[in-house]
Amino acid sequence: MKYFLHCLVLLVLAVPLVAQHRMGRDPLAPAEADKLRDTAMQPNLRLKLYVEFARARMTSIDQLLADPKVKNKSEQLHDLLEDFSTLIDEIADNVEMFHDQHWDIRKSLKLVIEGDSEFQLKLRTLAESTSADAESYKFVVKDALESLNTNADDARHAMQEQNALAKDKKLKKEED
Repeated sequence: MKYFLHCLVLLVLAVPLVAQHRMGRDPLAPAEADKLRDTAMQPNLRLKLYVEFARARMTSIDQLLADPKVKNKSEQLHDLLEDFSTLIDEIADNVEMFHDQHWDIRKSLKLVIEGDSEFQLKLRTLAESTSADAESYKFVVKDALESLNTNADDARHAMQEQNALAKDKKLKKEED
């Protein structure tokens, strides 16, 4: 009976650790998470921040690729691309949520669409890379590009719907 209780206690303590491990890393730095937390009711600023964070990851990718002295380049690149994909998915989720709630997010949708075009070009270039370690991150580049393409299509569609809703004056404005 004691053995059973000990096993049960160990199991209860281990479950959160396993769940935490499966969830993976947080793509946001603590300061970035704080900024997002402060913009919960400011859709345009929140989306702008997400685009900035995704752009920062893309800049880090460019710097990593340009530095010949970096060790574990493919591993670091893999992690940055996963973080980038997660941020793109967060942008898509936020666009969908704010659009469904009829917030006027046309201003930030423009930033999202412009960012998506910029990111698509960079990811396509990366996907076509013939470097020695390109094979090790090929899948994650493909995954990031698929997320990005879906996000771009959804953002353009949301912009069209937002413009129609604006004509009918059915969008909520943020308070400044």
